[in-house]
Amino acid sequence: MRGVAIVFIAAVGSAAIGCQSNPAACGGFCGEGTVCEAGRCIVAPLPEPEVEAEPEAKGGKKRRRKGKRKGGRTAAGGLDDRDGHIPRYRAKRDEQIPEGSERLSDRKVRQQMRTLEPAFNRCLERASQVTDATLTGSVSFTVGIEPSGKVWGVNARLPSKWGVEGLRACFRKVVYGHRFPSWDGPSMGVDYHFQVD
Repeated sequence: MRGVAIVFIAAVGSAAIGCQSNPAACGGFCGEGTVCEAGRCIVAPLPEPEVEAEPEAKGGKKRRRKGKRKGGRTAAGGLDDRDGHIPRYRAKRDEQIPEGSERLSDRKVRQQMRTLEPAFNRCLERASQVTDATLTGSVSFTVGIEPSGKVWGVNARLPSKWGVEGLRACFRKVVYGHRFPSWDGPSMGVDYHFQVD
């Protein structure tokens, strides 16, 4: 990097020494990219680049702007289709099996999933604002839950005729953000579905 700086300075120096024959106009010797100043041809200064003000993050640090990523946008109606941070459910995953043998009952799981239905309805309301398709059919979930109650993976299946970008992501985010009651036993996989009429 230093070598480049030295070569650059030498180039500027030779341009500045150049033409002193006519102090008023440098005798017309100043070429493209140079200007006559005080009877000398010097390298023309580059225009200042326009800098956009960036919003400040917490702690006074500037936030870096990220470029648009494919599949990372908000559709009309506010449905964000970014759900890549949410793991998919895999039936065969490596895990340590604890000593306990408890499980959440099916009844308890259904109760917990029903508490999420208002959030599912909000997803459907936003989706209905951006499509003319009739949103009827069955939505199915496969959910992996840790004994701590944390969701470790979510799969969601929607009718293909809906075709609303971001709706599946909206449903997956709702489930992934939910905390189930804890138990003393191995993690479990849960199947759940609901009908949209």
